[in-house]
Amino acid sequence: MVISVRKSFETICPFCGCGCKLNFYVKNNKIISASPIKNDPVSKGKPCIKGLKSYEFLLKNRIKTPLIRKNGKLVPTTWGKAYSLIIKKIKETPSENLCFYGSGSASNEANYLLVKLAGMLKANLDSSASLCHASSIRAMRLAYGITAMSPKMDDVEKSDVIFIVGSDTKSDYPVLFERVLKAKEKGAKIVLIYDSYNFTSNFADICLLIDVGEFLPILNYLAREIIKSKKFDKRLEKNKDFKKYVLSLKNYELSIVSKNCRTNKKKLKKISEILCKSRKPSFLFGMALVQHTLGTKNALALSNLSILKNGFLIPMRGKNNIQGCGDVGVVPKNETFLELLFSNKLKTAVVLESNIAKSFPQLNTVHKKLKKTFVIYIGSHKNLMLKFSDIVLPCATHFEESGTMTNAERRVRSFKKVLNPIYGKEKWIIFNELLKGFGLKSYKTLDEITKEMIKKVIQYKKIKYEKLKTKEGDFGNKKIKYKKLFPIEYTCVEHEISKEFPYLLTTKRLPYHFTTSEMTINCKSLAKIINKARAYMNPLDLKKERILPGERITIISKNGKINLTVESNKYIKKGVIVVPYHFNNALVNKLIPLSLDPFSKEPNLKIVSVRIKK
Repeated sequence: MVISVRKSFETICPFCGCGCKLNFYVKNNKIISASPIKNDPVSKGKPCIKGLKSYEFLLKNRIKTPLIRKNGKLVPTTWGKAYSLIIKKIKETPSENLCFYGSGSASNEANYLLVKLAGMLKANLDSSASLCHASSIRAMRLAYGITAMSPKMDDVEKSDVIFIVGSDTKSDYPVLFERVLKAKEKGAKIVLIYDSYNFTSNFADICLLIDVGEFLPILNYLAREIIKSKKFDKRLEKNKDFKKYVLSLKNYELSIVSKNCRTNKKKLKKISEILCKSRKPSFLFGMALVQHTLGTKNALALSNLSILKNGFLIPMRGKNNIQGCGDVGVVPKNETFLELLFSNKLKTAVVLESNIAKSFPQLNTVHKKLKKTFVIYIGSHKNLMLKFSDIVLPCATHFEESGTMTNAERRVRSFKKVLNPIYGKEKWIIFNELLKGFGLKSYKTLDEITKEMIKKVIQYKKIKYEKLKTKEGDFGNKKIKYKKLFPIEYTCVEHEISKEFPYLLTTKRLPYHFTTSEMTINCKSLAKIINKARAYMNPLDLKKERILPGERITIISKNGKINLTVESNKYIKKGVIVVPYHFNNALVNKLIPLSLDPFSKEPNLKIVSVRIKK
């Protein structure tokens, strides 16, 4: 009789940019449970519920075999046939009409090979970083000369004020929030500025609810007060542009800003006093600050505060390897994928593990244009991309492959497969085989790629290969080159309400789901909590519209409409509607028009004016 023994394997969580390591237990070639690693330097033995339940998505809704579209339907094919068709199609496509789209869910090595292949073919490059971090990276480069955060998550515990803006840290980054709570135990104040209901508000010492997207005037007012208090880094006065910066803040007075942002004047004043007195604040921000046409300006305005107070600026990352994806070069050189798509230049697209048919703005138009594009999709789970793909390659999940990943701190660590691939191939192997198919240099082992990568990627040149396999890993470049203040003028409102569209809609991430939810919706424990989108409105607005909680409504913008159930939430401002973006039953990005930040080309994904009907 064969007795199956339970074995444990360490690997990195497949979700957010914290990048925790966990133990996963395998029996009969199945992952049956997960547990914390007490001495993991990231989680400190306290990972979130999503990480502990992440293995549940492994087998559900998997893409099992290569597929090609014949007579309008996807049908199974062989790997050899699929590769031959891909190579033929790419060779037929002019390089300016070809784009490779990398993934923050793929390893550094897979993305590195994607960049090599695209480079050899002189093709366009992009990734989901353009949807979520392009503005923060642009701002960090301008203000600090670096494209990742310089502090570590542990530095939050050294702070006397935790200033959180445009982020629901409790919900989105629970592991980082543990450090926030430790700082509070030591006496730190938590200040929260937000424009939607927020789970972090239950822990904050002071909360300021503002109009959707109206962060910039608030941040400029706070900078003005810090300078007036003279409690800022005096070394900045030596900068020749310091006076110009100070002059740019003269119109951001308390009464004007509080009125225009429809926020509490006394609370705003109190926040300025707390910040002025602070000796070492941390500034945390997320997508609600940067997924706007003003995203780079917003991030620069916050970096100004951090520079004035010599604080820690902490821009957390979404997917577990989105930092690494950008580090190894999956960034647009000229036009982004969205620009190529909307200008009809894109003819062939290779998309790696990214559900752009759900995550892009102005989805009705995106779907029409994807139908006219030859799409090669490489993914592990079935999703909306299969409706628009001409060739599909099944890839391994995070648990079925090895490599390195870079978390939000630019901490690079190795991870090992827990199981051999049940379906598909490891992502790096797929790109290695494509390189070989094009007659280009390929690699014999994963280690060979890793060693070359850390030599050639400029941000990783000081990394020691041996350290990657340790619990701590090794850090890429975190050195600040300089600190620059930028005068940032607030010149426009992104979306204005009108008689036709009297509400502002914003999107939100939920505690138990992640990005486009391919993984979390297939986790039984998480989907049981919530598995469909709902709209949330202030009870007074519902009463005015004669709508009861639990009724279905249609939300309409100039770009589209969605139909879903509405619920009451007293923590949402009057005139605002909040909709999570995770679920297929209400593709909220159908409502949001394509409008790009002019500096970073990151699209607005956070605000649109709408109307509702029963």
